[in-house]
Amino acid sequence: MRELNAHRRETGESKGYNPSFTKEDRSRFLQSLDRAVMTLLRQA
Repeated sequence: MRELNAHRRETGESKGYNPSFTKEDRSRFLQSLDRAVMTLLRQA
């Protein structure tokens, strides 16, 4: 498995990282998290 991963990195098939969040992505995530937490708090 290690050899396969090394080969994929060498050939450019696997870069080994994901693009970082944009400000909009972060904002959407935090809004969703806030809604989920508030929903759970109301149910408790």
